[in-house]
Amino acid sequence: MPIRRLLLAAACSLGLACAHAQDAARRPPANGWNVGAIALVRDGGYIGDVNRTLVVPAVGYEGDHVFFRGLQLGWHAWQHEGMQLDVVAQARLDGFDRDDIPIPGLEDRRESVDLGAVMTLSGDAGKLEFSALTDALNRSGGQELALEYGYPFMLGRVRITPKAGVRWWSRDLADYYYGIRPREVAQGAPAAYAVSSSLLPELGVNVMAPVNRRWALWGAARYQRLPSRIADSPLVSASSTSTLLIGVSYRF
Repeated sequence: MPIRRLLLAAACSLGLACAHAQDAARRPPANGWNVGAIALVRDGGYIGDVNRTLVVPAVGYEGDHVFFRGLQLGWHAWQHEGMQLDVVAQARLDGFDRDDIPIPGLEDRRESVDLGAVMTLSGDAGKLEFSALTDALNRSGGQELALEYGYPFMLGRVRITPKAGVRWWSRDLADYYYGIRPREVAQGAPAAYAVSSSLLPELGVNVMAPVNRRWALWGAARYQRLPSRIADSPLVSASSTSTLLIGVSYRF
């Protein structure tokens, strides 16, 4: 697995983990810069040598109107009484390098950048988040819609947020990352395989444990169930994906 992709995956995951840990609170995150380190273990469900395990540093920023979380850049477009609309640009790190998959004739499935919007509803009953994204670099030309609910609770000083959600991938998005194209068959792949639009349910939990006013330990785990059309792809060896993140952060 190329170092470039591993670093991108880690930086993005740190940003997302920090965002998850912060958004579990019932108040906006404190503004300013933060730095940290992350340990990432991810099983993407692909066959071959595509799993990721690494430890890297990363950085983030929270402002009144702009935020930067790993590889997610956003703008708070509108806020009112527990409702918030953000416009975001963020990295999509799905995919693989052809040398990591033991099937001849394949082409790389490349990372991309998604553009879209995130609507968040927060209150005493927890947080509901809806996002709509589209592929800005036309790697897949696809779209994703996601709905996620989380409810934080305190265990001593530790904040725990169980989450449940579902993602819808358009046909172009699902087929790009899990299908086999006819031209790849011409290059030696055994058979073409098409994937239609898909629903991917997921469960997760985020944990934030403050050490003092500036230091904090956190973790995040996510399990995602692959629908049968994706799980039956020749590129896939499992019926699910999983990600585990453990990190430390320092807020300036």
